[in-house]
Amino acid sequence: MLAFSTDPAALWLYPDPQQFAANFPSFVRIFGGKAFEQGSAYFIDGFLGAALWLPPGVHPDAEALAGLIQRSVSEDSLEEVLAVF
Repeated sequence: MLAFSTDPAALWLYPDPQQFAANFPSFVRIFGGKAFEQGSAYFIDGFLGAALWLPPGVHPDAEALAGLIQRSVSEDSLEEVLAVF
């Protein structure tokens, strides 16, 4: 998780370190979790690196993603974040 703590997109979503630590794992599960069901989740060396790929036609659970965003993103950026997702 900490590998993404300085990622520009992750910082845009969760700029506060505590907000990031509390919410980013759930975001990843909702956004990319279907990769496990599809057999398109890959990892190396005991999870030192991983890739979650969603095949064409497979999408994150939009309702769960919207709910998480509404609960976890600051009010200042909520409208903008929802527009992107």
